[in-house]
Amino acid sequence: HLEKTDDFIRRMHQLVSEMGARKKVQNLVDDYKQFLKANVAMLKSQGVEPPEDKDDLPSVVEENLDVDEEHIEMFEKWYSIIEKVKEEDLDEVNEKELYELKNGSREFISEVGQDLREMKETEAEEMAPDVDPSEVAQGAGDKKMPEAEEPDEEGEEK
Repeated sequence: HLEKTDDFIRRMHQLVSEMGARKKVQNLVDDYKQFLKANVAMLKSQGVEPPEDKDDLPSVVEENLDVDEEHIEMFEKWYSIIEKVKEEDLDEVNEKELYELKNGSREFISEVGQDLREMKETEAEEMAPDVDPSEVAQGAGDKKMPEAEEPDEEGEEK
């Protein structure tokens, strides 16, 4: 019975390890996709059509956006990590570099979100009519509200 128990425990450890690795891979892929989407969103916000091929994205970003060299290097680092994931060579991924890359990507994604929100707010402010709310409120105070007729018992207005 002890052998069966040991086998069972080994198998459970193996399954837990596989699940952890699968989750790690999925998180990596999700972070990479978010990074790519944020770059595409920034291009679109600047009126630049993103490239069809994701391999062309770094050069289009470099040409059209005001980003530093470190940002362009992030594309290469992500590409390298995704290649290692495809080759099922997760042990070759440097954890410190990965951590820094994920943090840098998250910062960029956050900045893109903030920039897009600010652009939409500015756009909305430009579209809004130039009206002083205190004048509108003051004018509304002078007007009498129309009398609302109450419905009778059968739901019809009197």
